[in-house]
Amino acid sequence: MDANNQPMANATVELHSTPQTALTNVSGYATFNPVEFGTHTFIVKDSAGNVLATKEFELQEGNSVVINGSKLVAKNGSTVALSLKVENGELAFVSAVATGDHEQPIVWMVMLLSCLVILGVVGYRKRNMWFKRQ
Repeated sequence: MDANNQPMANATVELHSTPQTALTNVSGYATFNPVEFGTHTFIVKDSAGNVLATKEFELQEGNSVVINGSKLVAKNGSTVALSLKVENGELAFVSAVATGDHEQPIVWMVMLLSCLVILGVVGYRKRNMWFKRQ
């Protein structure tokens, strides 16, 4: 996003270590896949190729997604949505959220089991109310 918190469409975002380049979409999103742990540099360029900002950071393995200055901690194999802001030639991390493709089935299983329990309780109560009426 830019200094006014607006998405930066058609910006080139480069990730250096093992170089990858992506063009942001109309919502300002760019995707890099996969990114190894270690030291990296983001470079953001406008549509004319002018460098708008750069940021060196360390991607470290950990149990949850955390931003700590120029360090980003994430689980191995996780998918992370990282929000960046370009302002006055500086690139800053705004937020990071694990979207965790590998954790998704567990989340859905817990939600399904919760729904089944709720449906079971509601069904049991309705059945008991029906029998009391008779």
